[in-house]
Amino acid sequence: MLPSHLFCVINEKSGRGHVYPIHVLVLAAHCARLPEFPKPIPQDPTDPISITLPLFAVPIPHIESFGLLHDYFYTKHFARFLSALVPLPPTSLPSPDEVLTPEEKTRRVVQALSQTYTAGALLERLRFVHGLWCNVCSLGISEEGVWKVMQTAWNVLSQAAAMSQSPDTLKK
Repeated sequence: MLPSHLFCVINEKSGRGHVYPIHVLVLAAHCARLPEFPKPIPQDPTDPISITLPLFAVPIPHIESFGLLHDYFYTKHFARFLSALVPLPPTSLPSPDEVLTPEEKTRRVVQALSQTYTAGALLERLRFVHGLWCNVCSLGISEEGVWKVMQTAWNVLSQAAAMSQSPDTLKK
């Protein structure tokens, strides 16, 4: 099914933007704080090759992370959503025969992140998660899974950033 609109997210400070083809019903189902959508443009039945879509522009705080939300809206793929926020090193993944508690998994991920990435790189990922959070608040997204993924990403990245700066402070 073809998209119904073109959705332009605009950086509130720079005025720069990015355009995404969307289905207005998908966007409306996820975002409670959107202005009224423009009406669809009637298509010319004699021209089946081209379509004309209304452009819908909305300023958001962090245009860089909207693509991730756009992907999630359509796929509902939480693992891909989380892995886009937290770049998991292969050393953090358990082998198939290992059984780990959630706490042990988290500890392993935090340790692997702190050993793989610099504090600066981890802080950049934290800035990205913060930008995503700003967008979620601005757009009125209340879906529990989105909030859980952001919280998980924030927790492991902030712990890893702290550990990468001072390895002895978080070791048990």
